[in-house]
Amino acid sequence: MGIEEARRLIDELDAKIVALLEERLELCRRVGEEKRRLGRGLRDEDREAEVLGRVPSRWRPLYRLVIEECLREQARGGFRGGV
Repeated sequence: MGIEEARRLIDELDAKIVALLEERLELCRRVGEEKRRLGRGLRDEDREAEVLGRVPSRWRPLYRLVIEECLREQARGGFRGGV
């Protein structure tokens, strides 16, 4: 496999990763709505530890960023423009 083919495959994977992250964010919005309905705080450290425990250690720093972005989205109320 040459460089160009590998880069094309990487680009395809990147598009899939972004789509999955957007799907995750949408689910986090729903969780945030339910947390507000139940009067619960946004941060659940036990849940975060559970999620991070399933992620290989090399990816945990990146996954912490994903969790933080999801928490920011929940704090904003999950509202998207035009919706």
